[in-house]
Amino acid sequence: MESRSSVNLNARERELMNSFSDRYRRVWLAYTRFNNVCITVFPLGEGNYQMYFAKNVQDWSLENLRNIVLSQTEK
Repeated sequence: MESRSSVNLNARERELMNSFSDRYRRVWLAYTRFNNVCITVFPLGEGNYQMYFAKNVQDWSLENLRNIVLSQTEK
């Protein structure tokens, strides 16, 4: 588990974008002081962006952030 303070968020955003390079052309990672997360993804080609939210995120690992996106895209 990685805390927000131990993670370089710009680097983590790039890692997240690279891990979804087959689906999305751009990924934005934003957070609030209450550990809420907003991940905005822009699909390849034409299409509208999507925003995925999670509350009280304690684990800022790449795997956990990927799971936030994947769990909400499969709904």
